[in-house]
Amino acid sequence: MLFAFALTGSSRALAQELLFFPRVVLQKTSAQTDAAAETAAKVGSSAFYSNDWQRLRALVEFDYQYERDRGEVDHDAEFERAQLGWKFDSSNSVWLGRYHSPGGFWNTEHHHGALLQTSVTRPRISDFEDHGGPLPVHLFGLLYQSSRASGDGMFLFDMGVASGPRMEQDGLEPVAVLRGQHWGRMALVARATWRPDAAGETQGGVFLAQTRIPSDLTANDEIRQTLGGAGGTWDAHHWHLLSELYWVRNQFRASGNAASFVSGQVQLERHLDQWTLFARQESTASARNDPYLALFADFPKARTALGVRFDITPRQALTLELARHVNRDSTGYNEAAVQWSTVLP
Repeated sequence: MLFAFALTGSSRALAQELLFFPRVVLQKTSAQTDAAAETAAKVGSSAFYSNDWQRLRALVEFDYQYERDRGEVDHDAEFERAQLGWKFDSSNSVWLGRYHSPGGFWNTEHHHGALLQTSVTRPRISDFEDHGGPLPVHLFGLLYQSSRASGDGMFLFDMGVASGPRMEQDGLEPVAVLRGQHWGRMALVARATWRPDAAGETQGGVFLAQTRIPSDLTANDEIRQTLGGAGGTWDAHHWHLLSELYWVRNQFRASGNAASFVSGQVQLERHLDQWTLFARQESTASARNDPYLALFADFPKARTALGVRFDITPRQALTLELARHVNRDSTGYNEAAVQWSTVLP
């Protein structure tokens, strides 16, 4: 497939490509205890560019979105990834720039191109931090990638050292490319992955991360976040499974408060010619008054999503998704979303 590099989430074997992923989303949220029902419309596109010049390589992902929600209009444009790399040999590369953290599998498999994922929404634990996600996803610094063949399979290793996000009033704010820089502090991340078939999609692995997050909410505060987890994908004929489990500990320097939570998600897909049925369950176990999760008011205790995707052509899809979101205080609301997505050329 022309955009296979984006599907695999790997920047190890790039070719010269320029691809655009337009999308249109209509989303309806039911009334809540303290908020009326709302309808949002989003129109946007991601652009992927990659190239190799012998040992020098580049990977750029630019995303633009126009959103109209409750009569308010918002525009967002940013280089989501902007990486310049050096290939030592066919198995080892190093990158400098803004990249997606390998601390997890969802974002390195799907990135920002809407057509690349079956569902309309992402698991909330994997949401991009500049869209309300609770974990650092966009890092700015160095990323080393290595692979080792073993029979028909392959071991993949990712290790990064970078500037992480800052905690601001609206949530985590990563280092930007277009806007003025607001550097965070050191983030360390590593992932080890095993693919039993080097050319297949089935994979599994573990990941670790340690991030120091400066907080603008309290003077001279810092959140020390430790993350560990495991996950992967399983692909067998008409079935596809993606699952992840996260353990996250956060400690606030100013107050000394510390707490841990566990969050996981599993998405099962059934492919039937042009149709794909999918179901996802997300669950989080935490203290009711977790001081870190309290900063993310809409982060759920549980979320269930069901949907169907119809591939109009191999490069164009229409997706319907229905979801039930349960807050940590056990209140909840329903969501419905329909999305049209494609890839050009």
